[in-house]
Amino acid sequence: MSSTGTAIAESLLVDTNILIEATDTRRRFHRDATALIESGGALVFPAQVIREYLVVATRPVIANGLGMLLGDALENVREFRKTIRLLPEERPVLPAFLRLLAHTLFGSADPRPPSFIRYGRSCR
Repeated sequence: MSSTGTAIAESLLVDTNILIEATDTRRRFHRDATALIESGGALVFPAQVIREYLVVATRPVIANGLGMLLGDALENVREFRKTIRLLPEERPVLPAFLRLLAHTLFGSADPRPPSFIRYGRSCR
């Protein structure tokens, strides 16, 4: 096994729920999730987790989301990526997805991305 493969095998995979818990101070496991992310441990996540996080973070609270503005959610992703290593993708779509979100202008009435962007599209 390569050194990269060994490093991944010895890492802890962070799922979307951990990011949501760390973001929302009202959540039951907020402190635990924040401590895990800040632990300095070997943490990894796939790009799919980031896409899922952006969907939940920007979804209205009434629809079981966090109701965050897109810019705030993207800033959280930048912060998460400082301590959590992104796993390689077969087709690297995350950089293009994040650029699309960062450069898309949304109306002031609804600062969240339109649903076709929020849910992402597969690149085939």
